[in-house]
Amino acid sequence: MKNLTISIFFGLVCLSSQAQQPISIIPQPVSLQLKEGTFTLDANTTIKYSGSNKELKAAADFFTAYIKEICGYRLPVNAGKKKTVQLQLATSASIAIIGDEGYELDVMPATISIKANTKAGIIYGMQTIFQLLPAVRTNASIQIPCMEVTDYPRFKWRGMMLDVSRHFFSPDMIKEFINLMASYKMNVFHWHLVDGAGWRLEIKKYPKLTQQAAWRVD
Repeated sequence: MKNLTISIFFGLVCLSSQAQQPISIIPQPVSLQLKEGTFTLDANTTIKYSGSNKELKAAADFFTAYIKEICGYRLPVNAGKKKTVQLQLATSASIAIIGDEGYELDVMPATISIKANTKAGIIYGMQTIFQLLPAVRTNASIQIPCMEVTDYPRFKWRGMMLDVSRHFFSPDMIKEFINLMASYKMNVFHWHLVDGAGWRLEIKKYPKLTQQAAWRVD
């Protein structure tokens, strides 16, 4: 009986710790408030935005392509569905602290709202949602916790460097690297192409690359 009591106690502790486990978003948002419930992304979901806005159309296309790859749903645009993912460009001083990449994200059981001053903020709001989704293709139900997020970058320059001066990388690998950077809201790609006296590829338009930068005379 004693062992059973101990087992039940530790089971309840584990369940409690799982329920209280914080949402993992990288980088940590300026403000994140969890709420009750979840948004279930399924065939009854549409993405909505002002149809005349080309920037929002591009953002919506990016979102629908990502969702299609993860769970197979092809979200219709501005359709009469019960659940919506709403994109809105609206001036807000509270997210324009540094740069123009801040966003406000509100996830409710029937609506996901992403508001930002610019398309960049809309995209970073989407990246926050993407971090809450499975990392690989799945047929499981896609549920996003209800929450309110206000976020903007702490630093205007947020970058990573890729050094290809001594190793060749395929175009696909370069694209994957940039996509991973964007998923963590980095905005500067520093590409280290060559060290001093290390250039090897002849480019007719830039003859000095091979005339001068490919030689170490000493």
